[in-house]
Amino acid sequence: MTANLTIDRDGIVVAWDEGAVLLLGYPQSHAVGRSMEFFIPEEHRADRWAGFQRAMANEALPFDPAEILPVEMVHRNGERLPVHVTVLAQRDRTGRITSLTMTAKAADPR
Repeated sequence: MTANLTIDRDGIVVAWDEGAVLLLGYPQSHAVGRSMEFFIPEEHRADRWAGFQRAMANEALPFDPAEILPVEMVHRNGERLPVHVTVLAQRDRTGRITSLTMTAKAADPR
């Protein structure tokens, strides 16, 4: 199962597909329009926000878009879910990052 979600420059979820619903358990109505914090483990939030803000300020990701990142996300039931994530920056005509699209797959398929 593959989840695709998009986060805008402010860290707000703007797209949440059916794969994200199935993988993380949150319905689209819960996810879209909310800060990305709800699916990030609490102890990782400060570091993720700092990295996110640096990427937005520098208009660059600190890793190759093809790189598969091992992270944990929080399922709706509170369980931590190890996932493999790729992140692609969406850009406007001037090269400014407008959003980040994440593709996530369970690291240990159920």
